[in-house]
Amino acid sequence: MIYTATRWILAFVGVSLALTEVVAFDLGFLVFSLNKVATAVLLGWAAFFWLATRRGYPRDRKAPWVVALGTAFLLSVILTWFKGTGLEQVIVSLIALGSVILFYFLLVYVTIDFRSVDSLLVGFLVGVSIGSLSVLLGYQGGAEDRTGGLGGDPNHFSYEAAVGIAVALMYFTRTHSKWIRALLAGFFLLALMGIMASLSRSGALVAGLVIALWMIRFRAYRFLPALVAAGVLGGFVMFFATPQWSERMETLAKVGSADADASVRTRMVVNEYAARAFVNNPIFGVGYLYFGRWGVDRIRELRQTGQADVLAGTETVFVRSRVAIHNSYLHVAAEMGLLGLIPYLIFLGLAWSDYSRTWKTAKRFPADPLISKIYLAATFLQIGLAAGLVDNLFLSSLRFKSLWVLLALSTVLQHLLRARLAELSRDPAAPGRGTSGPTFGADPAAGLPLGPPLRR
Repeated sequence: MIYTATRWILAFVGVSLALTEVVAFDLGFLVFSLNKVATAVLLGWAAFFWLATRRGYPRDRKAPWVVALGTAFLLSVILTWFKGTGLEQVIVSLIALGSVILFYFLLVYVTIDFRSVDSLLVGFLVGVSIGSLSVLLGYQGGAEDRTGGLGGDPNHFSYEAAVGIAVALMYFTRTHSKWIRALLAGFFLLALMGIMASLSRSGALVAGLVIALWMIRFRAYRFLPALVAAGVLGGFVMFFATPQWSERMETLAKVGSADADASVRTRMVVNEYAARAFVNNPIFGVGYLYFGRWGVDRIRELRQTGQADVLAGTETVFVRSRVAIHNSYLHVAAEMGLLGLIPYLIFLGLAWSDYSRTWKTAKRFPADPLISKIYLAATFLQIGLAAGLVDNLFLSSLRFKSLWVLLALSTVLQHLLRARLAELSRDPAAPGRGTSGPTFGADPAAGLPLGPPLRR
């Protein structure tokens, strides 16, 4: 019973990931979105689950680096507070980013078996479907000319949709049911049109990257005509429903030129100043969400001290007190310094490495049904992570819980693989014996020591 309830809770968490605009309740200065409520439910359930099962936390080599990143974040918020940021903003910042760090640990702990992974991912596909429909139906979500629908920020939604495409492709590869494949193809088209309707350039790029990596990795070139047809159909619909889409995509060809649109030029200028902020404050950064005020003060200081020539060629009008850095790496570097950047990059690198080690080991045992599923999950979720790492160049994803899900599942899948290998090594009659690979058990080169028995 407790395991069934866990899967339903994870399905709810999955649905909430892509619906950031859905407000559960509002306390005035503090708004609780559906996914914040999902995190709270997950926290309560994790406590109950521990009391009922006394399950230990899975071995996770990324955990110390997540703690280090959280510590850097806390110090940067305190630094911002000392510089005059209001207590209300400090509390909101602590809740916002603190909740995603807590979310990571909760997800690693509560995701107990592969059926739990499926529950989370299927729920996520449902959430992305609802978000895509809301975009196509024109729900504005507070935006004037662009919409991410119930997914909130258009760029945020489009990244969720791109990850959803990676997950859908995983199930498409895994199943042989024509009906399920048709349903997944419908989701693919819906998510693709949702990305187009959101007018997100970064979303279009990472969605294309996901599809390209899938086709190359699995040599799925036979699906190319169908993908072209889906793209043409989606583009045809979007051309008439959202004529701005083609105009916005054309701006990608003008990046770096004088004809680049204002949003592109803003990002280039802001990224330049983010790099300057890091160079001037390399250890601690300027403080979380304090970059804009630092930039304005820096420009004023240069002008007052007669060093305005340093600003030559820079459109300083784009540097405002509440401007956001649209690059995750520069965001962490500028506002948290090396204290945050080093653990952040190591965290991302270890997640990538964990996925690689998992699918490389799992690939040796294709006859085992569960290990085959783990192999596909690790491969496609790594593709989703690749999209996230690229998307980090165009926006800050520190608060994107879907990215944290990908990071958490790299640990979960590795733990499940260890457990399955241990189970097979103790059972000579296991159906997977005799598959490729010298013996059952962990591959020493892959660094996957045997773990506890896997719950069926």
